[in-house]
Amino acid sequence: MKNLIFMVLISLSILSCNLIENKKETTYQEKSNIYEINWVVPKTSYPEINKEIRRSLKESQADIIKTAKEFHEELLKNNETSSLLPYELKGSYEVIENDLDIYSLIYKTYFYTGGAHGIEGYTVYNISKDTNKPVKLEELIGKDYKKKIIGKINKVIDENNLLKDENPKKISYFVDKITNLEGTSFYFQGKNLVILFPEYVITPYSSGKITFKFPLYKILD
Repeated sequence: MKNLIFMVLISLSILSCNLIENKKETTYQEKSNIYEINWVVPKTSYPEINKEIRRSLKESQADIIKTAKEFHEELLKNNETSSLLPYELKGSYEVIENDLDIYSLIYKTYFYTGGAHGIEGYTVYNISKDTNKPVKLEELIGKDYKKKIIGKINKVIDENNLLKDENPKKISYFVDKITNLEGTSFYFQGKNLVILFPEYVITPYSSGKITFKFPLYKILD
């Protein structure tokens, strides 16, 4: 375990476009008066990632179109079509550079099905360049990785809350302490581990996506 951690930390193999085969992408657009579809899928070096992203998008696309048609029919019955805003599905991705021997790719999906704003969802893929397998925090940090990460996140929240009265720009968390990492994702940036929380889980929508960034070597201490 220590040898594996040591090799990961000293590796300076910067993430490059090698993850995306010749920068190849597949794009799709479809638009009507009741829905808009617009997504892009990278052709990565890992067929299982390509397949999973496409499957998820196709399922979401079918659901958005079906729901939009049903809602539009209901509005037609009530002569309320003027209030219809097109439903939306958008998909995009970002490759995150890091100084570790890991590929990190974030796929972002945006849904709008009425209301004041849409919802963003994130799926993160972390692949070891050495083994070509998904990176697991338990194998990298140890069996108590959740306890270590939760402790560091709660320390950040405590520090934020102490300064909140003096600085209105500080984040308003729903809770004073988190107790689990349910629903979170992680990726690597620079020499840091980044924990990503979905919208609405610990902060209001206005705060946007919430991330906690920690130097990986500090978590391993």
